Amino acid sequence: MGLCANFIMIALLKKTLLVAGLSLIVAPAQANFDTGFTPPDAPFILSAQEVNLPVVLPAGSVDQAQKIINSARAARPTAFLILEPSGPLVVGAKPLQLGSRMSLKLSPSAGIFAAAGATARSLVLIEKAELVSITSIGPGPAPITGTGGPGDRPGFVRRWLGLPAPIQGSGVVAVGIQINESGRINLDQLAISGCSSAGIFLTGRDAAVVNEACSLTRSFIFGNTDGVRVDQSGAFMCLDNQFEANKGSALVIKSLCSVVAGNRFSGNTAAIISASDRGVITRNLIDDANALELTAESAGVLVSENRSSATGQRVAIDGKNQQFFNNSFTGSVSLAPTCGEVFLVGNPGLVTPAAAAKLTVFNPPTAMNPHKNPLIVPGKERFDLSVPGGVAQKTETVDPVSGKKKTNKIKAVPVDLAVVQAALDQARTEHPDAVLVLKLDGEYISRDPKGLKLPPYTCVLLQGRILADLNTEREPDYVKEAPLSQVVSMPSSGVGSISGGTLDGGRQAFFPLNAAGAGLAVIDGVQITQGARDGVFARGHGSKAPVFVYHCGVSANLARGIWSHVATRVHSIDNAIVGNGMDGIDLDAHSKDGTALYNVSSGNRRHGVFLEEAISHHVVFGNDLMGNGFSGVHVWNQEIKGNTGFNVVAANRCTGNVRGITVGGREEDITANGNFFFNNVTRDNRSDGFRSGNG
Repeated sequence: MGLCANFIMIALLKKTLLVAGLSLIVAPAQANFDTGFTPPDAPFILSAQEVNLPVVLPAGSVDQAQKIINSARAARPTAFLILEPSGPLVVGAKPLQLGSRMSLKLSPSAGIFAAAGATARSLVLIEKAELVSITSIGPGPAPITGTGGPGDRPGFVRRWLGLPAPIQGSGVVAVGIQINESGRINLDQLAISGCSSAGIFLTGRDAAVVNEACSLTRSFIFGNTDGVRVDQSGAFMCLDNQFEANKGSALVIKSLCSVVAGNRFSGNTAAIISASDRGVITRNLIDDANALELTAESAGVLVSENRSSATGQRVAIDGKNQQFFNNSFTGSVSLAPTCGEVFLVGNPGLVTPAAAAKLTVFNPPTAMNPHKNPLIVPGKERFDLSVPGGVAQKTETVDPVSGKKKTNKIKAVPVDLAVVQAALDQARTEHPDAVLVLKLDGEYISRDPKGLKLPPYTCVLLQGRILADLNTEREPDYVKEAPLSQVVSMPSSGVGSISGGTLDGGRQAFFPLNAAGAGLAVIDGVQITQGARDGVFARGHGSKAPVFVYHCGVSANLARGIWSHVATRVHSIDNAIVGNGMDGIDLDAHSKDGTALYNVSSGNRRHGVFLEEAISHHVVFGNDLMGNGFSGVHVWNQEIKGNTGFNVVAANRCTGNVRGITVGGREEDITANGNFFFNNVTRDNRSDGFRSGNG
């Protein structure tokens, strides 16, 4: 089976099967997907058989509280200690030290404070420990509006449901919470302020693994020098926090496959400095002037859908293979001389430096933003062309006897896609260095299995439908060697986009959309349906250039909705993937460094999201996976020698499937180990909320 060494924090409301070596932390029962984190509410921490020991700590000096903790641990070496202060704890010469299997439950009236003249370096110390939490027990729920904190704008709603517990350094203590060589730590609903070095300083145990991850959620980090510093801790989860008025950097992070999502940054000298490898920074509100810095150590970071109301912001980029998609930053970008490949896609408010060999800037017109800006790719002119499609007609006749009018509807006669291809090829010949913007309005029909092949540097705006009618068998049996057929193929190099309309495979063309080429591809707001195999086919996309499938409807394809196979950096974001014959999203063999973010995957015959066959370093975050025929998320290895591992599955909601989340490998050398499952909610699934094994 080879399943141990996954680490899971997940909400389960159905029966749970645990296997030897699998650590399970059950978390929340209700999800609020305006935020990423679901507040915990569970009857146990690791298992129903565990021993939990409540320990009441008296208010006052931390020294007395520490003696009580040490005595409780000596008496019950393996129990979970549930530590509840009865009032404020005051730190003088030594911090409050927490060890493994401890949960500190603070409250708004029972926080941790520095004494006048305190000499301790930190207020709390966690060293060489695991399975530790610090949180606030209430009161709640009570969203705070108006000007409830420093820098709040009128009407702003804070992202916590209760009130945070204070941890105050008062300018005399360097660090609020110091974490050294530790893993599996959760910090939730805290208000950390007044620390002269950093509110939180965290160093993990192993930078290369993700299943020892730590997390910071729903907290308020303000008035420190640096807010939070994270190093050597893979898959760090920074969700739904507020960083304000920190005199240095709000968040300094070096974490493999980390997720920074749903946070607010304002009034800080700098918002985010990231040295992460394949981290995700998404859907944050960043109003600081120094919005983001990616350091030379960072690589493959995805920065997507972040918002800002500020102007004149600065983004500094170093490292390699950095990807910016659909952010609303307004300001300038600087590139370090040592910087590798950078892809800036759909970030029109960012002013880039003069053309650089390793910089790709692409701001395509889309159905939601059909802009007329002549600058789509720097250094290339824009050329627009239009090929009208068939349009339904109406005629009126008058009965000569009664005088009544009668409306006659004449169906649209679709235009052959070969006409479109000829016009597109001619435009490319006549404008070899331009970005072509092709407008298609009406009905079109594809009778050629090759479909419409987009040349490099082509943007398509589709208002209407392209239907495949290849005069072949509908719903053909799978034949491995069969020649591929598609409705549209994305470019084999350069950049390309398609937005709007419907691509209909007619259950004859294998793929409505083929994105296997090496070009950077944006598929935006397209209805992708009735492929005889998969809706979006990205098999073999091994290029450094990413593929973005964004805000699409992918439905009724006979196999998978979106298939990433032997592919790199395929990102599925904010799609509705419904009623496909196999999986909604399949991240298949030898695929790497992709994401599935904020999708709805529902009613698919097999799994909502499938991670399989020795893939690694994918992030599956914030998806709504419901009513699928097998699992909401399935992590598996059937036949590839190696491991489906180092993937992050976090903040997903799995409801009404047969099973919520399933994990397993077929043999001892065909495994699914070392993945991290955090804060997923599984409810009302017909069999298991979570299941592991080799069946």
